[in-house]
Amino acid sequence: MNDDGTMARRNDLITFAQRHGLKIGTIADLIAYRRRYDSIVKRLSETTFESIYGGDFRCVIYVNKVTMAQHIALVKGDPAAGGPVTVRMHAVNIFTDALGQRDTGRGGEIEASMREIAKEGRGVIVLIREPLTVMLSEQRRRAGEPIRAGRRRAARLRRRRPDPDRSRRQGDGAADQQQEERGRPRGLRPQDRRPEAGSRPPLASASMR
Repeated sequence: MNDDGTMARRNDLITFAQRHGLKIGTIADLIAYRRRYDSIVKRLSETTFESIYGGDFRCVIYVNKVTMAQHIALVKGDPAAGGPVTVRMHAVNIFTDALGQRDTGRGGEIEASMREIAKEGRGVIVLIREPLTVMLSEQRRRAGEPIRAGRRRAARLRRRRPDPDRSRRQGDGAADQQQEERGRPRGLRPQDRRPEAGSRPPLASASMR
């Protein structure tokens, strides 16, 4: 922060670092460093893929080394050639992409993209797949249908709800205990009280025998 309490910007930080002999790094420096040294994506394989939706594609498989999820790139033509390249980034969902769910309006997007790129003769379709830890129920929610809690989960939710009667009963019990503590002589433990008339004295412990 600056002396006046405002947030220090880049030029302010550079001046401060020069004054105190400190090193400084910008977000652009961090991005450039990570792009050069920290690669989390690895290319696994490349094969030729022939589809009824657009003919021949190059099928390149990549893996995310952090989540171990494998992603697919369908390449048509030479993307490195001059001019803009048509690219489709698609998060794969088994319900809309494989099973053809209609009520979401997303069915057939991959096929349409492949046909469009085949017409242009050049383009890339990147299919982003979820890691193995993502459940199908999460994909079902993304497809447009809410997840309904099962009977066991609903029962657990009901047990977690606060019970006002139980809280009141616990409060009454605590009040009775406090009243009993107030009526007890200070410094006198229950085991030190004198037995009432007609009652049996407590048994002696083994250390007293």
